[in-house]
Amino acid sequence: MLIKFVVGICALMRAKGLVPALSSQMLQRNVFVRASAKELLVTGNTYYMRGELESARQRYEQCLTSDDDDHRTQLDCAVNLASVSLDLGDEEGAEKLYRKVLSQSMHIDAAHNLASLLQRRSGYNTTNRKSLLFEAAGLYRQVLRQDNERWDAWANLGSAILHSEQADLDAARCLQRAILLIEKSAQDNEQIRQATATAYFGLGSALIRFDQDEAQKAFDDEDFILLRFDNPQIAVLETAQNALRTAIALCGNNNQVLKAKAEHALMIATNSTTSSRASPLFVKALFDDFAQDFDDRLIGDLQYRVPQLIAQALMARRRKYCGFLDAGCGTGLAALELIDRSILNKNATIIGVDLSDSMIAKAQVRGIYDALLVGDLCDDSIYQRLVPEFISNPLDLIVAADVFCYLGDLEPLLSRFSQNLSIEGDLIFTVETLNSNNQNTEHWALGPSGRYAHSPKYIANLATSLGLSCIELQSIVARLENSKPVNSTLFLFQKKKNPQRRE
Repeated sequence: MLIKFVVGICALMRAKGLVPALSSQMLQRNVFVRASAKELLVTGNTYYMRGELESARQRYEQCLTSDDDDHRTQLDCAVNLASVSLDLGDEEGAEKLYRKVLSQSMHIDAAHNLASLLQRRSGYNTTNRKSLLFEAAGLYRQVLRQDNERWDAWANLGSAILHSEQADLDAARCLQRAILLIEKSAQDNEQIRQATATAYFGLGSALIRFDQDEAQKAFDDEDFILLRFDNPQIAVLETAQNALRTAIALCGNNNQVLKAKAEHALMIATNSTTSSRASPLFVKALFDDFAQDFDDRLIGDLQYRVPQLIAQALMARRRKYCGFLDAGCGTGLAALELIDRSILNKNATIIGVDLSDSMIAKAQVRGIYDALLVGDLCDDSIYQRLVPEFISNPLDLIVAADVFCYLGDLEPLLSRFSQNLSIEGDLIFTVETLNSNNQNTEHWALGPSGRYAHSPKYIANLATSLGLSCIELQSIVARLENSKPVNSTLFLFQKKKNPQRRE
């Protein structure tokens, strides 16, 4: 949710009309050896705005090595050189330049851009995620001490706090401040609209995470903007819903990913019981974002155990499976576990399917699949594509490890699994367990986490109606979330010889 509005001083100067455009003839003249630092900065900026990054880099480097005593201009050149380095893929070089500038002076753009770099890195660096976000937040605060009206710094500070998974009230305050400043500026272009949508989405996401104490503090704070209701928690939820609806409206058709995320957050905020699944676009975007460090985050931080538990249950079956569909394969953790435990036949056909291209790319690197398909498991076309893959080895095992948490109604998917599974084939999967207080009245429910939980009784009855016999039902802890166990259920079913579906 990072807002990258101003990248380097050149963009800021261009916005203020301070960077004159140079003619082609001037750019082609080789007169820069003795040019002043300001001339080199202006020329480098012109190249940068034209997308000629190598030429821009050369001018900025000349500026840094010039004999000119214009120290401030040379610092500006260093910041712009860092921006060019980022565009050329040299993140480490950019970071060194930003830090070198900041060691000499509190340069507002160097601080903001370094914070943005660290915040972006926190998205794929699990080990140092919290420290990266902490440093980024500190840099944004330094920027705001210099310029309290800079809305992009307020928005990014709110995002950094929000993603550090603490102080949701502080995050919401920052995001509200950003929105007020954007609206005060009266700017109106597509970039501003999408930045505003991002800020509203962040605000709504922060508000729906408020606990009772935070809701009361926001309610009592005269500077915190809430829709007026007598009950603090209702006021917070209604304000969250309003923010998310605003984000959706601002996205229009120009930012489908953010729109899908805001729509899913709105489902949580409204405690929706009408949406039977998360949007495929939302799920794809979620796991595309997670793919870079998915294994480290899941296994290390969250102590994810589902592949091992599935393997243990299948080992007790004492079977060698010949055709294996890894449904929602992710990076291939479940398939790898089954291969390591020798659960599959030596010549087994192994097919993986996932919504996320990035996850599929990670799974491909393992070199353990015969084929990997990008697609929606609820789409019949996926199974048509699978038919040729299982001609020589019938599909006798389907694994869905921690996949059903983005589906409410499981009938469409379980029906497809049952139809395509060979007679006496096994289906094994996990679900998050619906709170016992709700199991008598609900089959499934969307929780505050944004994931669906299911009643074991609902699944057992549904599976029986689809011609599946329950072999094992086991209560498990799938992983941790906020250091607390995620209570789940593992199911192992076998397709009956003569399945007769009950209507």
